[in-house]
Amino acid sequence: QYLSQYCEWKVTKYNPSFSLKAKDVYPAKTRKRVLVFGQVEDDKSIIYGLKEKISNNDLVHLAAKENPDAEIFYKPHPFTLTIKRSNVYSNPEDVEDIATVIYNTISVPEALETVDHVYVMTSLAGFESVMRGIKTTVMGMPFYEGWGLTDDRQKKPKRRKRTLDVIELFYVAYMQYPYYFL
Repeated sequence: QYLSQYCEWKVTKYNPSFSLKAKDVYPAKTRKRVLVFGQVEDDKSIIYGLKEKISNNDLVHLAAKENPDAEIFYKPHPFTLTIKRSNVYSNPEDVEDIATVIYNTISVPEALETVDHVYVMTSLAGFESVMRGIKTTVMGMPFYEGWGLTDDRQKKPKRRKRTLDVIELFYVAYMQYPYYFL
């Protein structure tokens, strides 16, 4: 019940103060749609959560290579568009030949609205796609990988002893583990 309400109400950690609707960002869907979520490349979850380092642009290239007949969309992390640091971030303009870069402000639930497959490194946006039943390829080790819910790409010793369904993982991550204050 809570998972379906969460998705239906479009609750997200990433609610911007203003967000376009999916229909305002995406063209009419004519084929499989793949969305790549970029991250801040010097974020600790990237530094410690990826055994083999890849850049946002590398992830876009991988998604395009593995889905040659799909529409590829790339949503850079908002910080990478507003806070420029030399030689730290992939330049989204460098992948405009293989992907449509979403420079507009759109919430994660809206961005996922018509998507068939998502690629992430360690982003929580990957778990949001899992909660919505979207195939999710994960390059790193976020909390939601390794439970049998994602296409896990990082070669590592198996760290999970069992599988969970999405409702179980949602419950643990959003109901049992955190403390909420009003």
